[in-house]
Amino acid sequence: MDLPRQASFPLPIPYLLPSISPSQTSHYAHQIKSFSFFFSSQSFPIVLIKSIQPLTFFSLLEIRHRTKGMAARTVAKDIITLRGSAAIVSEFFGYAANSILYNRGVYPEESFVKVKKYGLPMLLTEDEGVKSFIANLTAQISEWLEAGKLQRVVLVIMSKATSEVLERWNFSIETDGEVVEKGVSREKSDKEIMREIQAIMRQIASSITYLPCLDEPCVFDVLAYTDTDVAVPFTWIESDPKLIANPQMVKLHSFDTKIHKVDTLVSYKNDEWDEQ
Repeated sequence: MDLPRQASFPLPIPYLLPSISPSQTSHYAHQIKSFSFFFSSQSFPIVLIKSIQPLTFFSLLEIRHRTKGMAARTVAKDIITLRGSAAIVSEFFGYAANSILYNRGVYPEESFVKVKKYGLPMLLTEDEGVKSFIANLTAQISEWLEAGKLQRVVLVIMSKATSEVLERWNFSIETDGEVVEKGVSREKSDKEIMREIQAIMRQIASSITYLPCLDEPCVFDVLAYTDTDVAVPFTWIESDPKLIANPQMVKLHSFDTKIHKVDTLVSYKNDEWDEQ
């Protein structure tokens, strides 16, 4: 295998680097490529961002059309488009990433500000570097979701000193192919989607109760698994999938917009003292 490649540009953060063959089995290795995004809480790396088309920053507002039935007892329905669903999922990942970084102590508590989202108190980073990184990340995720090319997003937490992988937060995505191909819409209520997202966010917030403490400085990495026909820009470099040997796993809740279904799973290093 060729050695990893890295290009350098004297620009500010964030740092974007893709990787290939991230699947845990050879069966999927030929079907999936991955792109990883790295950001250290202690360093400010360079920008390595290049896309086939210019990044489009969608408003992350749910693009919905409401229709009302004629009968008195008919409730309003939410018609969800592909772009609207992509916005919901990419926005969710932005908030989920912030929540993971806060609750797992990757960044200090004082660097976050409390906001209200999904009917819950949420924490968002005030670090300009991390904010810019997540904004670019969610914009790219939205673009891939609209194209029907994104299969999975994984947020990896690693030891800063050794680069050992400690946790992998896996968000698997199933896309309704008919919506991508024919441009049809789907129906699902805002409240139902919000309830499903609330359940995931509550599980992330309570992660300290079921995950080992991270008692060392950490950094994080984000992997995006796409279809094989998504070209890898030459300015990006190859990376390993950052797996954990014999991990413990906890399956979390899922949510479904009827266009994109997101299943969530966290795996973590199995400490020897846990094995009795």
